[in-house]
Amino acid sequence: MKKAFLLAIIAAVVFPMISMADEPAAKPEPPKAQKERKAPQGPRGPMTLFQFDANSDGVVTKEELPTDNKFFEGMFDRTDADKDGKVTKAEEAAHKAELQKRYEQRRANAGDRPQRPMPPKGPRPQGNRPDGFRGPRGPQQGPTLFRFDANNDGVVTKDELPTDNKFFEGMFDRTDADKDGKVTKAEEAAHKAELQKRYEQRRANAGDRPQRPMPPKGPRPQGNRPDGFRGPRGPQQGPTLFRFDANNDGVVTKDELPTDNKFFEGMFDRTDADKDGKVTKAEEAAHKAELQKRYEQRRANAGDRPQRPMPPKGPRPQGNRPDGFRGPRGPQQGPTLFRFDANNDGVVTKDELPTDNKFFEGMFDRTDADKDGKVTKAEEAAHKAELQKRYEQRKANGAKPRKPGKKAPEKK
Repeated sequence: MKKAFLLAIIAAVVFPMISMADEPAAKPEPPKAQKERKAPQGPRGPMTLFQFDANSDGVVTKEELPTDNKFFEGMFDRTDADKDGKVTKAEEAAHKAELQKRYEQRRANAGDRPQRPMPPKGPRPQGNRPDGFRGPRGPQQGPTLFRFDANNDGVVTKDELPTDNKFFEGMFDRTDADKDGKVTKAEEAAHKAELQKRYEQRRANAGDRPQRPMPPKGPRPQGNRPDGFRGPRGPQQGPTLFRFDANNDGVVTKDELPTDNKFFEGMFDRTDADKDGKVTKAEEAAHKAELQKRYEQRRANAGDRPQRPMPPKGPRPQGNRPDGFRGPRGPQQGPTLFRFDANNDGVVTKDELPTDNKFFEGMFDRTDADKDGKVTKAEEAAHKAELQKRYEQRKANGAKPRKPGKKAPEKK
């Protein structure tokens, strides 16, 4: 009896375990991210219009595209070769083959273009990078018209250029030397060589221009920077007319200037001392020396003007700033007529004022106390003292100072 009872218990425990072992193991559930992963998109991935073929009939129409999507609408128009409003798989394959052909042609045309070298191994160089790090500089790295040579015949015409593109149209006109409406590779090479030549000439003409020095190593200086940090200041750093000396003969004429450019035309007239229609390097040097002289005179005349003091150290003051932060206020900081004292004789006449300038003409009339047509430093000092006196009186009477350009209220 006991044996039968034990055998029944063993059978009840062992047989279910054997049946569970015979069942195949269940596969683990793949992660959600892996189940929902999509193929990469792009020109080499499934960038195809047939992802929108909802009825899976092998034809895509515009109604099946996403609404208000300019990208796929343009892609549809370029792919639809027979313009029947439908795109088949054959049309899409032909369009992709055409794109691949153009890509190979562009690569073949760009084969002789110098490639950008890889940066050298090791730590990144500081300061001016070596030539091998970024490749050569200059006009030879510029764009080429042969990117638009669709039929790959080695000649570019205006019909092959992008429509309404002023940049490439102007580039075409400058490159087409014989004006036959076609640009060959020889013409483009000659045009680039001419640009390179001009570039080298400008660099040679600018060789005597003082270069901006590199900042000194160490912490950045506070306050006013030293002269060596930014290079010298003044008119000697201004533009030069010899950037337009196309034939490099050392003389600039008005015909070589840019058309309809009032700035350089006025600069030419001021520099041409003998008025012979030509500017030489000696005339330009004399003109710059004269500008430098006037600059130094203005600095000397303004030497007694109170300078703006440096702000005090410590936390920035809140609200109204103290007087020491911005310097004194009042009319004594206003303009002076002696900036126009060209001959530096200590007297300003109306002939030395800018022409057609009502502001300085009115200032001259108010400052000229004896009405002799001349303003001296004593008259200007007296006029400023009178303005200061009126200013103090208005402050004492409690009147708010008027904003510049605002007229005083009329008395009733």
